[in-house]
Amino acid sequence: MNVLSGIQYTQAFLPHFLQFKGRSHIINIVSQAAKLPTPKSAGYVASKQAMLGFTDVLRQETRESNLVVTAVNLGPVKTSFFETADKSGTYQQNVEKYMLQPKKVASKVVQSLFTRRREINMPWWMEIGSIFYRLFPGLMESLLKSQFNKK
Repeated sequence: MNVLSGIQYTQAFLPHFLQFKGRSHIINIVSQAAKLPTPKSAGYVASKQAMLGFTDVLRQETRESNLVVTAVNLGPVKTSFFETADKSGTYQQNVEKYMLQPKKVASKVVQSLFTRRREINMPWWMEIGSIFYRLFPGLMESLLKSQFNKK
């Protein structure tokens, strides 16, 4: 669902965006999980990695147009999502102090509308962690094992 709906909506609207004389913008809400995978979320991580790849390629394929394509990679956001995804409340309790506020996320996205920003990464420190993970995956998995297993 994370991947197919994003791709299908893009395919449906892309011709209209490309014909539009002004600037248009596709913003895909992805996840920091696409860049910093953690245990107990294989399907979620795989779908978000696919969506990030799709977004990156779409940006490259439409570079010469007036279409802007941005990926929004978020850590946990304080929403009702966790009432369904984490009925025990354990994960939410473990990451409560790190959760992003929806209004702050929305404000950052709105500020980036119609700019050529390729990614919005929140929180900033999680993006730094994802960079270190890409450079030193084994070390990061070892160092962050207890944090990764808080789900």
